[in-house]
This record gives sequence, C-alpha cells and structure tokens, in this order.
Amino acid sequence: MRGRYPSTSTSRLHRTCRRVNALFLFSLGILVKLISETVEAIDPGPLEAIRATGGNIIQIIWFGAIPQILPQYVSYSLYVLEINVRASVVLGFVGAGGVGLILKQQLSLFNYGNVSTIIFLTFVGVTVIDVVSTNVRKRLV
Repeated sequence: MRGRYPSTSTSRLHRTCRRVNALFLFSLGILVKLISETVEAIDPGPLEAIRATGGNIIQIIWFGAIPQILPQYVSYSLYVLEINVRASVVLGFVGAGGVGLILKQQLSLFNYGNVSTIIFLTFVGVTVIDVVSTNVRKRLV
C-alpha cells in the first residue's frame, strides 16, 4: 500500500525544497521590509557631501549609503536566522521534519532526557547566534 507520497528520493527532495523555499520567501519578505525602512531612514547629509565634492553615483552609494545600511543589514540578517532556527523546530514539531520531528518522536517515546537535550541545544544555538550578532554589530558601528 502506498502512502501519501511515493517513497522515491525525488518526492522527498521536492517536499524538502518546498519547505526550504517557504522559509526562504518568508525570510526574504522580512528582510526586504526591514531593509527598505532602513534605506528610507538614512541621513542624506553624507550623500550630499559626496555629491558636492564631485563623487559619482557609485561613490555616493559606496561611501555614503552602504556604511549607514550595512550594520542594520547584518543585524536584521542574523535576527532572521534566529527566527528561522526557532521556526524550524516548531514546523518540524507539526510535521515538516527536521529537529522538531525528532523532538516530537522523543516526546512520544517519553525520552525526556533526549527532549531536554534537544531543547537545550536549540537554546544554545539561538544564544550563540545572538552573541555573534551582538559582537558583529559592535564591530560595524
């Protein structure tokens, strides 16, 4: 008897690609919104100063806009990575696979030691991402 999906590697690959694409599009939407707000809020003073001294459009962007946008871009990218780590656990728990699926299996088998290890390692991973994000932001600002 066949299940919902044929047991070929192609169907597993397609399911995995759909999940990755869903998270990618979600993440891209968040980044585009946050970065567009950052671009709208940049200080026009440095841009006008570079333009007044004869800078071309590439120099205006490279030396005037990017230094103002880059710290926020890195910060937002690491923030979205944190969101994706948390979301992957939740999505897996409801049936999308990954760490959440393992967590659900361990819970159903009453292996609470393994459950606490999975939760602890997820917490450590998110904390490491947060610490790296903080350090990178300090260096860029």
